[in-house]
Parts: sequence; structure tokens; C-alpha cells
Amino acid sequence: MIRGRSVAFDRIAADDDATRGGLERGQRIAAGVAHWLLPGPVVEVGVGTGVIARELLDRGHGVVGVDLSLPMVTRAHARLGSCVAVGDGYRLPLRPRSVPNALTVWVTQLVPDVGAFLASVGEVVAPRGRLVIVPSGIQSDRDEIDRVIRPMAEILRPPRDGSDQLAALAEGADLRVVERATTGDGVWSISPAEQADQIEARVWSMLWDLPDDVWDEIVVPTIAALRALPEPDRRRDRTGRFDVVVFEPR
Repeated sequence: MIRGRSVAFDRIAADDDATRGGLERGQRIAAGVAHWLLPGPVVEVGVGTGVIARELLDRGHGVVGVDLSLPMVTRAHARLGSCVAVGDGYRLPLRPRSVPNALTVWVTQLVPDVGAFLASVGEVVAPRGRLVIVPSGIQSDRDEIDRVIRPMAEILRPPRDGSDQLAALAEGADLRVVERATTGDGVWSISPAEQADQIEARVWSMLWDLPDDVWDEIVVPTIAALRALPEPDRRRDRTGRFDVVVFEPR
């Protein structure tokens, strides 16, 4: 029995592209995972607005996208057409061992039982197929913005889907680790003030339902520290990369 519920992104669907990199992020992540995918279709669990799936389609893969959130699927449908549907990674509407590739990006931190999720998604992957996981977050260089926000993030959402943690769950999910890697570096620009505004607007799911006392104790000082950095309105180029863990069924 799975206790708890996965996090759906209904409330952020209208702003997801603007606050999470949009098509540029989709192109960067798709380029970073494409090497690990086999020829043929990909089922993306947690397809969101379809930015990664769009790039995979352009690279020649058929794509089936599922997501818990109807507003997100609606936006993905506008981008991808009828190959997307509302669906739950714990109960995928696909036959066992029916697809050569499954992909999840920034999803495993949002589910209540990571091991059970891996096992469920892995069940639809064909023998010698690939389940490619991009865990939560970005491995950013330790710049001044990172040094301010990282402690807050680690308190509010302690890492439980890091590369080591996912690899440790493989055997129990009837999977074998094929590869552990990182994508190439990506560069984006943001000012400390813009980062503070995003946090204040609660664009990250870890901030959505915080009690007032936790917000005041953990988040408010982080916002203040960002705005106290030198030249807070000046954009900084930030550099980071994504972990990738590749599995195949046992």
C-alpha cells in the first residue's frame, strides 16, 4: 500500500514554462538523456507541459506522455497532440514490458514511495529496455546564489532521490543500474532579486504548503539574504548539470 499522494502541479501549470526554463530547458535535458535512450518510443512519466517530449519527438522518438495534472496535460496536448493523457506512475495505462524506453525528469522527489514508483514504471519497460531517471534539482556550481538557497532547500526537502539513493533501490524494484552520469553543463542568468521574487511567489513545490512558522523561520531569512547580496538586481550567469541514472529490467 502506497501511503501519501504524489504532488500534482495544477497550481503552477500556467507559469511552469516561464519559471522552469520552458523549451530551452526541454532541449537541454533531452540532449542530455538522448544518448541513453534506445531507438523507438519513449513514455515520459510526469510529462508536464511537454517541453522535453517535444524535443524527443523532434529527435525522432515516438512519445507517450502521462501526468497527474490535467492543466499540465492540457498544455502538453497543445504542444504534442493526442499522445498525452492524465495518468499515475503507480498505475500506468500500458501493458507490462511494452515500451523500449521510459523517462522521468524531476519526478521522483514528488512521489511518496520512490522504490515502488521505480518498480511500477520499470514494469512497462521491455526486456533490455531503458528506464532513464533525472533526479530532482540541478547540480549547480557553488556560486553565491547557491550558497544562500541550498540550506533552505535541504531543510525543506531533504534529498531522497539522489543518484546513490536511486541506485540503492534498484534491486528491490527489479531493476539493474546500467549507467550513472551527468548531462553537460547548462548556463542560465538570474539576479539574486529575481531568485528572491521566485521564492516569495512560491514557484517551487517545496514552498507551496508550508506552515507560517516554517516560512518565517526558514524562507524569510533566505529571501532577505538574497536581496542583501551585492548588486542584487544584477544578473549572474549560473552553471549547472543534471544527474542521470539509467536502469534496465532484471
